[in-house]
Amino acid sequence: MAIEDIGQVLFVDILKMSQYPGSPFTGNIFNDLVMFFFIPTVFIILVVYMMVARVLPVQYTGLRFLLGIAAYLFIIVGGYYSLFAYLAGPYFMFLILFMGLLFYFTRHFQRTGSGLHGSTTRGREENIAGSHYEHMGRIDLMREKKRLGQEIADLEREIKEAQKSGEQSRLEPLRMRKVELNAEIRRIDHQLKFVKI
Repeated sequence: MAIEDIGQVLFVDILKMSQYPGSPFTGNIFNDLVMFFFIPTVFIILVVYMMVARVLPVQYTGLRFLLGIAAYLFIIVGGYYSLFAYLAGPYFMFLILFMGLLFYFTRHFQRTGSGLHGSTTRGREENIAGSHYEHMGRIDLMREKKRLGQEIADLEREIKEAQKSGEQSRLEPLRMRKVELNAEIRRIDHQLKFVKI
């Protein structure tokens, strides 16, 4: 009797699945908990995780967690849990395939440009060119940024000297190098947004 009460409280009162204890439930509380509670919950967490990862950057861990919990509670309180449960239980193999396709498309068609880079094409080119920063930690990135900043300061001194002496042929390569170094610093700043502390 107590086991039936657990099923009634969980599936009907909390998750709003009015079909309990009839079909498609088996009547075996362990099977029903696995097929209609645990597996759908895992599926919902995966979907919410992928949604939150697309909305908020990595550094907002607490905000991501809060948004994930809010989305999960909205699904339960709003009565949408049964939709996930009836799909996830009997059709879990199809859902694994669906999740694989969803993961592939979210990774394949990911945004690469940002407003800091101007156009998306330019941002994409900078991301491709700056991909060697992807495997660097925060300390290494900061060290590299400092080194590049020092190199820019040295270049600015050389540019001033070239302007004073009137060496126009030397000015253009120095300015071009400064532009390249500033682009490298933008790439590092972009990568620092995604590196954990």
